[in-house]
Amino acid sequence: KELDMEYSNIKRLINVYFSPKLRYVKLFPDVPQVLGELKKEGYKLVLISNALPSNKLVFNHFRLNRFFDEALFSYEIGLRKPHPDIFYEALDRVETSPNKAIMIGNNPFADIAGSRLVGMKTVLIVRHRIEKEATPVLPDYIISSLWELLDILAKY
Repeated sequence: KELDMEYSNIKRLINVYFSPKLRYVKLFPDVPQVLGELKKEGYKLVLISNALPSNKLVFNHFRLNRFFDEALFSYEIGLRKPHPDIFYEALDRVETSPNKAIMIGNNPFADIAGSRLVGMKTVLIVRHRIEKEATPVLPDYIISSLWELLDILAKY
């Protein structure tokens, strides 16, 4: 059903509802550290997220935008992973090709299968052992900490 409300008012309501919950959200400690290291090394970083608008609050709250050259949120651009076009859009924004890009994600279907369709190398981050054993799509690499990503990138 369609709401009779402007988008700016909807965004404001989302902020009012979800902002108090931000104090309960924690990043894995390796996230800002490794992102900072990658940025310092000169890598172009693009966030591709199927998250709801409320998750952009998390992105902004932790100032993650300082690490990323671009951020694509599916609700803003009208595409969701694993659709190939969202990956092509990310590649276009940093002017690179699939064979020079690596997708790091935690969802075997949306992140890994989708990016493989466009020819990107893939890294599945699995924080829990059970998920690691039940991965339906085979990535190029499986890691349990973002620190392991630095070793993978050193090979290229």
